[in-house]
Amino acid sequence: MLFGPGTTETEAADRCAQAHAPSAVRDAIIAALRNRSDLARTVVEEASSGSWLIRAVSPQSSDFGVIAINLGPRNRVDADAVLLDIEAALTDTAATLSRLGLSRAISEVRTRNEAERLRDALLGSVSHELRTPLASVLGAATTLSVSPVIRSDPRLSSLATVVREEAERLNHDIQNLLDATRISSDGVRPNFEWSEVADIVNAAIERRRGRLKARKLQVRLAPDLPLVYVDSVLIEQALGQVLDNAIKYSPPSSSITVEGRRTHDDVTISVTDQGAGFSHDERERAGERFFRGDRHAATIAGAGLGLWIARSFVSVNAGRLDIESSGAGAGSRVSIHLPVARDSEEHHTAGAWSASEA
Repeated sequence: MLFGPGTTETEAADRCAQAHAPSAVRDAIIAALRNRSDLARTVVEEASSGSWLIRAVSPQSSDFGVIAINLGPRNRVDADAVLLDIEAALTDTAATLSRLGLSRAISEVRTRNEAERLRDALLGSVSHELRTPLASVLGAATTLSVSPVIRSDPRLSSLATVVREEAERLNHDIQNLLDATRISSDGVRPNFEWSEVADIVNAAIERRRGRLKARKLQVRLAPDLPLVYVDSVLIEQALGQVLDNAIKYSPPSSSITVEGRRTHDDVTISVTDQGAGFSHDERERAGERFFRGDRHAATIAGAGLGLWIARSFVSVNAGRLDIESSGAGAGSRVSIHLPVARDSEEHHTAGAWSASEA
C-alpha cells in the first residue's frame, strides 16, 4: 500500500482495515506518516499475516509518502536477501523521482495551494470589513443624488451621481470577491426550485438597467419555455455576470441581445454583444479564476472573476456555460445551458392549464 504525504491518519487506518492489515502494521504506518520513526524502515512480524515492511519511499524526503509491503510468510534464511532486493528497488525509485524534480514540484504545488488559501482568507476578511462602511456610503450617495437641492445644481448632481455609480461598482466588485471566496472555501449549496426563465432574465436585467445607459437591449424569449429546476438566485447572478461583461466590453451605443430558447433537452439563455470579443487564446482561458486578457488589463477595470463565478454557479445547477466569438473585436455570445427535467413538462402544462382556467 502506498500512502501519499497528504494521507490523514483516519484514511490510513481505513485502508489498513480494508487490506486486513494487523493493528501493529497500522500503528507503524501512522508513525511513519507522522515522521516519528527514526528508522528508514520498520519490519513488523505478525504470526497471522507474516511480515510487513513499512518504509518511507525516500529516506531523504517525506514528499513521496510511505509504502507498506506485505512480505508474507518467510524463512529466516532468505529474509535479508528479500529486504535487500526491495531496498535496492526503492532506492532506485527515490533516486529517479528526485532526478525528475518531483519533490520540488510537490513543494511548489503545496506552496501555491497555501498561498491560494491565504489569499482567499484575506479577500474574504477585507471584503466583509468593507461591506458596512460601503453600505453607508452607497445609501448616502443615493439619497443625495435624488435630493431636490442637489438635482437643481448640475455640478453637484453630477458629482453625486459619480459617487453613487462608483459606490455601486465597488459594491459589485466586493460581492464578486465574497462569491469567489465562498466558491473556493465552502462550496456552493444550491436551493433548487421550479423557476420561470422569464423571471430570472427580467430580474438580472432590472438590476443592471442603470448600467446599460445608451446601449440598445433586445430580449427575445420563446413563448414555450418550460420551467427549470434550479437555484434561481444563482442562475440570476450568473446571468448578471454575463450581462456585466457584455456591458463592460461593448461600445456605449451598441446592441446587446438576450435570448431564451429550448434546444433539445436544454433551455439556453444567451447574451450576444457587439463588443471586444475573444481571441482564440482568450476564449480558451475565459472562465479561469482571475484571468484577464492583455488587451484590456490596463484600460478596463476588473478582477477577472465574472465568468469564473458565472461558470461555477451554472455548474452547481448541472448546467454549462459556453463562449462563442469570431475573434478580437467581433463581439461574442455567452450561453448558459440548463437541463430540462422531465417533470418540467408536467409543471409547464399544469401552469398553462391553471392560467387558462383563471
